[in-house]
Amino acid sequence: MQAIAAHENSYRPPEDLVRLIKQEFATRQAPEPPVWSSAKLVFDTFSQPVLAGTRARAVTARQLVYEAEGLTVDLRLDTNPRSNRVCLVGQVLDKRIPNALGSMSVLLWTGKGHPVLQTKANELGEFQLEFEAEDNLRISIELVGRIPIRIPLANLK
Repeated sequence: MQAIAAHENSYRPPEDLVRLIKQEFATRQAPEPPVWSSAKLVFDTFSQPVLAGTRARAVTARQLVYEAEGLTVDLRLDTNPRSNRVCLVGQVLDKRIPNALGSMSVLLWTGKGHPVLQTKANELGEFQLEFEAEDNLRISIELVGRIPIRIPLANLK
């Protein structure tokens, strides 16, 4: 036991694992913002008619475009029919000032307001989240100096 304890302080967990654990605890402690703006859906591939003459097939990708507070949020949801995982890739654009978004956080919430995941968008406003599909999930987009935007993610299951 003494030999094992002597080597304990030389153990270093992988940095990527430490980052994931810290991210998980940060999202569990983050309260949902009390003031937010609902985004308006302006495009949904599910609302587009199927081409005449094509056979029905399982759609695995869905594109949604939302607008709120002068921002356009473009989302692509990819689902795997063999699993319950969803890959969400998105980009936030400011119509008034292109390429001037600054620091942006994207959070995934449950329907009861509990945080699930959090990520930061890059300098182009791009972000990615991968999660288990659930009913009533939503994302919030938080930019410094702006009201957070809330977007519902319906019909994922």
